[in-house]
Amino acid sequence: MSRKGVTYKLLFGEEEGERISKAQALAVKAGTALQNIIRQMSLEKAVYQAKLHDPTKDKILKADIVTQYKAIELKLGFEFDTKKAAKEVEDIQNFSHLMSIREERKIEPVICLFQAEDINDLSGFKTDTSNIELLTGRQLCSLLNITYEDVLQALKNWAAEELKNAK
Repeated sequence: MSRKGVTYKLLFGEEEGERISKAQALAVKAGTALQNIIRQMSLEKAVYQAKLHDPTKDKILKADIVTQYKAIELKLGFEFDTKKAAKEVEDIQNFSHLMSIREERKIEPVICLFQAEDINDLSGFKTDTSNIELLTGRQLCSLLNITYEDVLQALKNWAAEELKNAK
């Protein structure tokens, strides 16, 4: 028995466990694929991923997508209140602050919940997001002059290719 997906195989049997293990691995990689797809499709030339050193905490901060005026933490789903959420809010705020100093212009911190239908429908955040702009995937795509449906289709195509290669 392969050690890959051993817990899933224990719980669901060999064949089903293998399928679930592959699906989980695909889900983990999908966020990075989404970032790459958006950056490749964007008509705005200054869309990129960036990392900055925070000397006050001696750590590297990152933004998944950076535009001329926004530093964006991109989440594939529509849920944000995980154990890491407070840290992610703090990190994107710190990144935006450092980038604003470096670029000598205001860079706004943003969190995009890509599959959210309406940011106003999201409630129950335990993490304070009052100083962060929240966007849906449709809003982000509109900001970047790309089509939300095209991004979703590209992500589905990527997933199909990944599944085909995982066999």
